Amino acid sequence: MKPFPHIKYGFLIGYEFAKLIIGDKQNIDFEHFEYKYDGTFSIGLFLDNPILLSDFSLHTEVYFAKHGYSFNTFVYNEDIDFVANLSSLKVPFLIKYAYPSNKIRPFINMGIVGTYFIKNETLLYKTTISENTIEINDMEKTSIINDIEIGYSIGGGIEYKLNFKNSLFFELRYNNPYSGGDSEFLGISTFNVFTGKNF
Repeated sequence: MKPFPHIKYGFLIGYEFAKLIIGDKQNIDFEHFEYKYDGTFSIGLFLDNPILLSDFSLHTEVYFAKHGYSFNTFVYNEDIDFVANLSSLKVPFLIKYAYPSNKIRPFINMGIVGTYFIKNETLLYKTTISENTIEINDMEKTSIINDIEIGYSIGGGIEYKLNFKNSLFFELRYNNPYSGGDSEFLGISTFNVFTGKNF
């Protein structure tokens, strides 16, 4: 029997892999770093609201994640360091389609995601070495990462029905900022692995 669509809400936990993306208008010093993914746990809440009693729904979330980055490179006679400590709230607005099977329901979703950085601490500085002199210069006194970031999100997974109202889900998702390429700020792309339960 086809499951009857109803409003679902619950919690989610997951693991987020986040990578910095350099913008085309960014300081040339940022081009020297080898950017890698940083992994951390995330936790949040979600609401799934059916659209006209169909297999489509409006899926919204709010979840928290915290990342730390430290990069170093040596160019000519300069030692360049970049450190970032970030704490963020992400709020995706997604259109979700779930296949109408009774027990196991595969689903896909896509939409937009907004990120607000509660903590946005970045530091870029150079150490210049010349003969017997070492000079340390703070190169960036303004934010390198925008406090608010908008991007697109796409994902898919499986929902396992426990009973009429409760189910577990597992999902893989990718988020990418719209401003990651042509921008004076660094952008952040993420891969997420989520699991959760609705009530």
